[in-house]
Amino acid sequence: MHEVGVTANARQLGNTILGNATISLAKGTHSLMRATGPQRQGSFTLRSSGKTLLLRPDACRLSVDLSSAVARFAVRVGRSDLGSCPTGTRGSLIVVDPGFAAVKIKPTLRIQLPKSCSIGGTAWQSSTISVRPLAK
Repeated sequence: MHEVGVTANARQLGNTILGNATISLAKGTHSLMRATGPQRQGSFTLRSSGKTLLLRPDACRLSVDLSSAVARFAVRVGRSDLGSCPTGTRGSLIVVDPGFAAVKIKPTLRIQLPKSCSIGGTAWQSSTISVRPLAK
């Protein structure tokens, strides 16, 4: 089984994102160029202006090519300090890591949630965001 780790520890304009997830790919996965599957481990915490959202990844789509690795997660709100954002609300979290490319562009993370769950930042760019294969 292949495993890929996605990590984030970034601050931008007073908003922070912190967390990680492990993507476990099925035994039959021969290539990481395009892979999908369930993702049950991990969480990402978004903090802004004293408010907190805990996002739990549900499923993941991973694509790797010569220039970048992209992990797209379907997420659900696991905990929220916002009355307008109930637990279970769905969204997405996308991490793009150009670490495999020769160009020095910082990795990015984007969160898409309904407006009722907005507490600040939706995009971060930082060298502390990554998509990497995990050693067995």
